[in-house]
Amino acid sequence: MPGTCSGHIVQAVAERKRIVIAGGGIAALEAALTLRELAAELVDVQLVAPGPKFWYRPLSVAQPFGLGEVASFELTDLTARAGAAFTPGTVTAVDTSAHLAFTREGAVLEYDTLLLACGAVPRVAVHGALTFRGPEDTPRVRALLDRMETGEVTRIVVA
Repeated sequence: MPGTCSGHIVQAVAERKRIVIAGGGIAALEAALTLRELAAELVDVQLVAPGPKFWYRPLSVAQPFGLGEVASFELTDLTARAGAAFTPGTVTAVDTSAHLAFTREGAVLEYDTLLLACGAVPRVAVHGALTFRGPEDTPRVRALLDRMETGEVTRIVVA
């Protein structure tokens, strides 16, 4: 029966999908913005991130030289603007068959779709070298530059 078939299609489209995005970086925010732009009426988006802030880091490499600094923004505000909800937490386990994500903080998040946008973890690649991982290493880079200015260090290799 055509009426029944079309009724099922309307009902299926009317059911909003729960999207959980694990991560609080640029990829997570871009995903939330894209979902708002393309499917706002079809999805409920929840972003889960361990910290309350989004750190905009492109200028972190200029910070040791006094040429820029890292900016931060409240994730609560950014996710609200993206049409999403923000939940502080770190996703530590997922039950894909039950569509559940578990956080270190004890929350259990139900989802229809889970997007993992956890980012990279910077690590030392060359032991004994100064590895710049972001703002937390600015003092070490600044100290190295100071040692260059005094002549204590005469050569630097950047890889």
